[in-house]
Amino acid sequence: MIPVVSSEEMRRIDQQAIHEIGLHGLVLMENAGRNSAVVIADFCRENSLKQVFIFTGKGNNGGDGFVIARYLQKAAYPVVVFMTSPPENLPPDALANYEICRKTEVKLSPLMAPSDFPSGLPESALIVDALLGTGLQGAVSGWLKEVIDWINTQARPVISIDMPSGLSADNAGIPGSVIQAEQTITMALPKLAQLFYPAKSMVGVLKVADIGLPAAFELSIRSTVRLIDESDVPLPVLKPWQHKYSAGKVLIIGGSTGMTGALTLAARGAQLSGAGMIYAALPASLNPIIEVKLTEVLSQPLTESEPGFIGTAALNEIRERVDWADAVLIGPGLGRRAETMDFCRQLIRLLIETKKASVIDADALFALAGEPEMLTELTERQVLTPHHGEFSRFRPGQQTTLQNQPWQVLTSFLERTSAVVNLKGAPSLAGQKIQGCFINSTGNAALAKGGSGDILAGLITGFMARGLDALQSSLAANFWLGRAADRAMEDRSQTTATPLFILEKLTEVLS
Repeated sequence: MIPVVSSEEMRRIDQQAIHEIGLHGLVLMENAGRNSAVVIADFCRENSLKQVFIFTGKGNNGGDGFVIARYLQKAAYPVVVFMTSPPENLPPDALANYEICRKTEVKLSPLMAPSDFPSGLPESALIVDALLGTGLQGAVSGWLKEVIDWINTQARPVISIDMPSGLSADNAGIPGSVIQAEQTITMALPKLAQLFYPAKSMVGVLKVADIGLPAAFELSIRSTVRLIDESDVPLPVLKPWQHKYSAGKVLIIGGSTGMTGALTLAARGAQLSGAGMIYAALPASLNPIIEVKLTEVLSQPLTESEPGFIGTAALNEIRERVDWADAVLIGPGLGRRAETMDFCRQLIRLLIETKKASVIDADALFALAGEPEMLTELTERQVLTPHHGEFSRFRPGQQTTLQNQPWQVLTSFLERTSAVVNLKGAPSLAGQKIQGCFINSTGNAALAKGGSGDILAGLITGFMARGLDALQSSLAANFWLGRAADRAMEDRSQTTATPLFILEKLTEVLS
């Protein structure tokens, strides 16, 4: 897992490296610039680019730009550095690298007014944005805004250093003028806003440059937010001696008039987890529909409050099956009739009392939001799976912060409950009070369709039934469903990749 840091956390890491390890700031800047230059040279070769125009600001980001210029010139690329700040305004390390460039005849050109803009850039040009680093807060203004706007009009590829200028490392919103980068080379570790939309759309392909931190020091970095990859989500393995009852028993409770598809997709997700036995419990009048849709899944018809909706009398009918199951999912297509919501809240209390591994999804989240004090009773064996709209019922009035800083809102919310919260979004973010937050690294907008969340909920429940804990199950389900959506892009577009098609690809990626 890779730590993902805020601008302040990265500043502290730099200071520790300088003062505790003895890595001078000039060494860190040299490493950052040299390794960035390697990435830039590779990009130039791959895209037949012959000249590089570097735009520097008044901070250490500009210092990185000076180092990059030296190494690219050494690699025989014609380089021009456009300086938006006079040398006397540069901090010491950046000034030192400016002086080296000046003495080694790197072409340095002041850029202090519109008349200083080059009259035109050749088609073979690459722009390197080293104007601003990670510490920006709010919208950029003044002369730098004009520079950013000019760069964005050039129709030339741009590589940004650390952050696309105009973005904050700590807020995924787009506050004003922002460099549209084709690639961003960030130093040492990913920054929070780089991984979340809409900021992610300005970052382009994210590369991480080694700045020379010792391996032991990197391992000591503690962040409350981490990025997962495939090595972090191993799948449970069926043992040769296992049978259907020992391979994971799943109970899914949901369905209502017009919503049997949600229950069906959740059951299919649970099947693809490898779970051995799955029961779908639903309103009795809808049972014939499920028996046609789900050949390989058992069903349990439940007493209704009205045709097509589960009633409170069903609680006694389901108790034995809850005890039987290794993991329970409640919510897909459940409906929001008053008596159904009462049944749902009573069942959630039963799951808490019995310490049952369980997933609370969809309409069950609506029921839970009606009694938010129950959040404090949930345990680390429960998973909540809200999308942003559902989460807003628990955190009203925070929609903007949820969009731009979801990691911050989720971290705060986790103080209220011991449950795992799997916040679906772009990307999804799962967390637990003690273990922190984890960003998924797969997936695309093909998942922005009704039914994707039902598959995810079933997959999480199936993994829990097979023995993974609640957080491990959430991370694995997020990753592998996202991987299936990415695989779907090989054959279809994001528009035409339906949940059923992604289910087919899930079969492939889990094979």
